Amino acid sequence: MRSLQRRLSTGLIISLIVIFIVLLILVSHAIRHVSEDYIASRLEHDSETMLSAISFPDTGPAHLDSVRIDGIYRRPYSGHYYLIQAGDTVFRSRSLWDHNLSVPLDSREAGKRLDLQGPQNQPLLALITHYHRAGQEITIAVAEDLTDIEAQVTRFQQVFTFVALILFFIMVTIQALLVYLGLRPIEAVREDIRKLEQGSVEKLSNQVPSEIQPLVNEVNRLLQLMHQRMTRSRNALGDLAHALKKPLTVIRQVRQDPVIKENDNIRTQLEQQTEDMAQSIERYLRRARLAGEGPAGSYYSLTDDLPPLLSTLQKIYADKALRIETVLPNIATLPIDREDLQEMLGNLLDNACKWARSRVRLSIESNHHITITIEDDGPGVSDEESVQLLMRGNRLDESVLGHGLGLAIVKDIVDQYDGKVKIESSPELQGFYIQVQLDKGSIHL
Repeated sequence: MRSLQRRLSTGLIISLIVIFIVLLILVSHAIRHVSEDYIASRLEHDSETMLSAISFPDTGPAHLDSVRIDGIYRRPYSGHYYLIQAGDTVFRSRSLWDHNLSVPLDSREAGKRLDLQGPQNQPLLALITHYHRAGQEITIAVAEDLTDIEAQVTRFQQVFTFVALILFFIMVTIQALLVYLGLRPIEAVREDIRKLEQGSVEKLSNQVPSEIQPLVNEVNRLLQLMHQRMTRSRNALGDLAHALKKPLTVIRQVRQDPVIKENDNIRTQLEQQTEDMAQSIERYLRRARLAGEGPAGSYYSLTDDLPPLLSTLQKIYADKALRIETVLPNIATLPIDREDLQEMLGNLLDNACKWARSRVRLSIESNHHITITIEDDGPGVSDEESVQLLMRGNRLDESVLGHGLGLAIVKDIVDQYDGKVKIESSPELQGFYIQVQLDKGSIHL
């Protein structure tokens, strides 16, 4: 369970359920205990009344004056019963009819409360008391039916459960509202992150609770650091290429020296190496120009990032008067890191423009996958060359097979997104054709 709101809500719901169950048990037990204490005090009073109704004649057994005892004890199965042992004589209440109470008439049981099963399966509470009178031991067991008490406890439990459920849903609703309001700042941070991915903002807002302020500060610091490093790397690349241009010019002048011209082998090697250096310098300068500017970690914008890239290519290959056609989806952004896609498109489009005669076509589709297709009307490649270009482990630079593909860089980016690359001849333009397919499920910044 990764949702903080769900964790808090689930924890509170479980806590409320436990609290209400414990309260129901405790309150029900307390009500039953108080009720039994009340009944026991009444039974004790009846027991004392019965004691006063017992007499011991000078001759004969003990006598019980039943008139002095409440008439409810004479009505059959009334729920009020007694059993008295006075000396050797045992008196039973008429309310027992032909039933007997399973009560131990023993002095050792005096003062005890017992739960019994009475006539007609009545639940009884019995109180046993023991007395000494006229030199005789008297044990009195008085019992009362608890059916009404248990019914009242059951009704209370039902009412309590009903009220508790209402309170439970009210408290859960209030709790959900409080959790939602409490986590709204986090939702604002998530919205900022979404805008950051889309390139709408360059850093997260600092208007957040103090608990997550350190996290936001650290993210902003890392974003700034990453942007600074990327800017320094881009600038260093351009500065290095510019710095090498001057010594390269000097080397080109040196190779015109008569001494160098007389040695064909040295002159050929020098010319080849200087041309390779010139191409590399031009390539890295072009890559720096194609990379452009933008916030680090943002999504690629088809409306903001692609047009400047195409405009730069038109300027670089202005002598060819190329027509760069685009077939784009009806969306504003692609969920791919801007720097990654800009470098990928820059390499592939630069290669297409370099070898195209007059037309280059860029097609992008976005459904379950993101599919990027680039084709030109240049010389293209054979099937054998396509297989060689895609062989795993090949780090091909722009001198291989006459194509400035920068495929090693492109392959690294494609592998990062668990993508696939297909190279063949363009069926329509008859030139070079490359298709890159990226799985949206593996796309994350």
